[in-house]
Amino acid sequence: DLQEICTFNRLLHERNELSARIAVEESELQGLDDAEEELMLGLGDDMENPETDASEERGAEDTPSDSLATAELRVGSAFFRVPQTFVEHQLTIRRSRLNDSLETHREQRASVIRTMSELKKRLYGKFGSAINLEES
Repeated sequence: DLQEICTFNRLLHERNELSARIAVEESELQGLDDAEEELMLGLGDDMENPETDASEERGAEDTPSDSLATAELRVGSAFFRVPQTFVEHQLTIRRSRLNDSLETHREQRASVIRTMSELKKRLYGKFGSAINLEES
């Protein structure tokens, strides 16, 4: 009985840790969505791209393609100009990894919750109201 109570407590702690990880990953995913949106909005910024300024003088037919578009990428406290396609690719990779991690953590949390529910039924069946397995 004591071992089941300890197992329930360990699972409760694990569920809380998984919930915290899920919240952080969901926040990171939202940040990636925001970054992608900013990247798309930045495509219209002609002020920061010198190639675009020069192309306006030459005419619309000579406008640089999206493959020449650049974006600023922050690494630590420094900013670097990199091709926009590179940034888009990195966002896609990071989003994919985060989605996979989120799916795994959600499945783990669901499994922990099922196990906790089974333990809770057994322990309340044995001890009734003499035991409290609810979070305070």
